[in-house]
Amino acid sequence: MATPHLAGSAAFLIGAHPSWSSADVRSAIVNTAQEGVLKTFDTGVLTANVNVVGAGREQLFSATNAKVALDPVSVSFGAVPSGSGQSDSRTVGLKTLSGAGPYTVSVTNESGGGVDFGATISGSTITVTMTANKGIAAGNRQGILRVFSGSTELAHAAVYAFIK
Repeated sequence: MATPHLAGSAAFLIGAHPSWSSADVRSAIVNTAQEGVLKTFDTGVLTANVNVVGAGREQLFSATNAKVALDPVSVSFGAVPSGSGQSDSRTVGLKTLSGAGPYTVSVTNESGGGVDFGATISGSTITVTMTANKGIAAGNRQGILRVFSGSTELAHAAVYAFIK
């Protein structure tokens, strides 16, 4: 039932904001989702694992009132060799939908250990960095990119790397 639910939400947003692009609509839905409410399908335990819950549970009211759009809506560094000690970066476009900055960014809720994520902003571009320590154990590493105006969070996005 996720597909018709989200399609209906997208249709509503297009009606409410006809000037928004499809990327803006997608970002509004994904990047304003409610965190900390979804559970694993097998144990029923609350989880923050982005591979299980994505950005969270869609909130149409929050999406309708989105202040910024992110493109892409999440950041993946893909598979990173465990022995590499690799550093890499990705960029995310930031578009103002309503209101104005200035904006600040950070990566929080990092999990897995041995990988550090960071974020900086310059104009309308967010640069997300990933630094993996040499020889760390294989597994998922993740964090949440957060965009703020003052102390108010405007959007969040999953950040992910798989150490192989």
